[in-house]
Amino acid sequence: MSKNVILITADALRPDVVEKLPFLRSLIPKSSFFSNVISYQNNSTGAFYSIFSGIYGNRSGANSYFGTMDFKRDKCKLLTKYFKERNYFTIAHSMSDIILPHEHFDKYFSELDENKIPELYDNIINEIKNCSRNFFAHFHVAIIHSRIIENVAKKYKYNEKKYYLQVEENKKNYFQYALEADSRIKKLLDNFDLSECILVIYSDHGTSYGEKFGERFYGSLCYDDTLRTFAIFHGNEFPSFKTDLVVRGVDIMPTILDVMNIKEDGETRLD
Repeated sequence: MSKNVILITADALRPDVVEKLPFLRSLIPKSSFFSNVISYQNNSTGAFYSIFSGIYGNRSGANSYFGTMDFKRDKCKLLTKYFKERNYFTIAHSMSDIILPHEHFDKYFSELDENKIPELYDNIINEIKNCSRNFFAHFHVAIIHSRIIENVAKKYKYNEKKYYLQVEENKKNYFQYALEADSRIKKLLDNFDLSECILVIYSDHGTSYGEKFGERFYGSLCYDDTLRTFAIFHGNEFPSFKTDLVVRGVDIMPTILDVMNIKEDGETRLD
């Protein structure tokens, strides 16, 4: 029987925090865990398009926050299309319309309001349960992003020294946001039989606690803290191991295709 596929983007979750979170820590011994994944960009848009196309944005056109307008849709085959061609029910949540490619999703929901997310996820889960086909689902867990915007971006200017002098306090605050994200992921996955699924949990980019002056969180500078991410591949098809070897976020797509025995068909055509 074909496996269902669940992708969860844990927005701005740092790899050095993942193993300190109760639920994600419990998954790691039964998964392939990569703790040193390098994101294509330090922002969600560039990272998402590289993950879903398997192509760097300097070639696909999605090379910035607003690079979606230049994405070469006629030349780059998206991960979603491979599953749509195989009659999967494709459904997604993204925190913003411009971040995750819309193409080839049967249903696509854009929502950032954290108060509305639980009800939205209930609706998406019902859609999946009422579907008679295999499904490909993406969930954008953006609690960390939302808390950073609320408690950092709106309170401190990029050059406000006070923020950079309280790194330990920033770190403690961030960990509470990460615990919220971990709890939401657990609650979400409690609705699925993971033995029937390929599960991939990853971060689109990292973030900073203010260790480097000028980098309050992410999206501006390119230090390791904002470019380093992680990936957890969970399912019977994946061996159990941990590695800190450097790998690329752009390779998430071909890894999923490979484990699903789907060959890239050459439909992506770039000069």
